[in-house]
Amino acid sequence: METTNIIKRKKKVLVIGSSGNIGRELCAEYLKSGCVVEGISFRRKNVIKYHRNFKNYNFDYRSDVKLKKFLIDKFYDIVINLIIYNKQQALREFKFFKKNVLNYIFISSVSLYNNAKKKITEKSKSRDLRWPGAKNKYYAEKAFNKLLKNKNFPVTIIRAGHVYNYFTVPNNMIGFGVDFLKLLKLKKKAIIFKKKP
Repeated sequence: METTNIIKRKKKVLVIGSSGNIGRELCAEYLKSGCVVEGISFRRKNVIKYHRNFKNYNFDYRSDVKLKKFLIDKFYDIVINLIIYNKQQALREFKFFKKNVLNYIFISSVSLYNNAKKKITEKSKSRDLRWPGAKNKYYAEKAFNKLLKNKNFPVTIIRAGHVYNYFTVPNNMIGFGVDFLKLLKLKKKAIIFKKKP
């Protein structure tokens, strides 16, 4: 009886924005699950120590020339982009990834939800355009949804909320929370939001 050995291919993942708070953790988690992971960051290096299934690339992701060169002969099971903020960037992603990805993940924001007084679900209204960040994410989502419907682009949209990590301090200030601790050490005022009774 003849037997055939099937070699299972490891999933290949690309994390764009790999040196940030979310990006570093995503790289680490995909490595734990046995994937081959590549990261793209600009200026900062990814803090993951040497791992045979991980490689980080430092270049300006906004450069079409550099990105085109990077993607030659590459194919990914999953691409996660953490640095998209508007419709134009969403359309650019389709141009570069339309033929070389199985599942493209766009990280949007919970800021799209209006002032929710009830539990947020898939049916909750999500068109809060009061500030530029939410407005841009909203139109990026619309562009991706149109690409999914008309071009069969395999996009998944995740509306992330507050994200913390082992090296961050949960607070209402931008950044990893280090400035918040500095203010407390210097006995200076820091704004802390109080939950309504």
